[in-house]
Amino acid sequence: MPADKVIFACVHNAGRSQMAAALFNRLADPARARAESAGTQPAAAVHPVVVDVMNEIGVSLQGVTPRTLTPAVAQGATLLVTMGCGEDCPFVPGVERDDWPLADPKERPLAEVRQIRDAIRDRVSTLVKARGWGGAARAHAGLCADCLHARLVQSASGSVYYLCGRSAVDPTFPKYPQLPVVQCEGYAADRKE
Repeated sequence: MPADKVIFACVHNAGRSQMAAALFNRLADPARARAESAGTQPAAAVHPVVVDVMNEIGVSLQGVTPRTLTPAVAQGATLLVTMGCGEDCPFVPGVERDDWPLADPKERPLAEVRQIRDAIRDRVSTLVKARGWGGAARAHAGLCADCLHARLVQSASGSVYYLCGRSAVDPTFPKYPQLPVVQCEGYAADRKE
């Protein structure tokens, strides 16, 4: 059975939809679902501040170019998630649609763009879990398999690893082992993408 296809779309495909698709593809099992992003009036480039906040969590948008939501891009999609762009949001006939009312990161301060990224991360995590699209732990990508909250940590001994920030403060949240960055095969594989 082919993997489900999710399209994250907004008007300019330069911020929210790019973050959502990249985070989705880090969390979802690619045998179950993959995401693409597109827009109705694509910008020339992804917003630099969006590239910066995604780099902070180990997700690169370097070289990604906004693109138009065409019938070819929409073909085979099972879900279209729009990013709160109101009447300008795209519509694809015959495809289930959900709208996430999220602020546009364009020309926003870094702190606000981080909040938008984190809101998208939470929504993506919830979507992947609800649809059964999750896969193996993705901590190697800098993302916790359950919440997509992780950060690089350097211990006193000098080893570097990813740590789920939520598991550190929430006693009910699953604990994952500290994955050394240099020893994780998946981390190396992700850096080749």
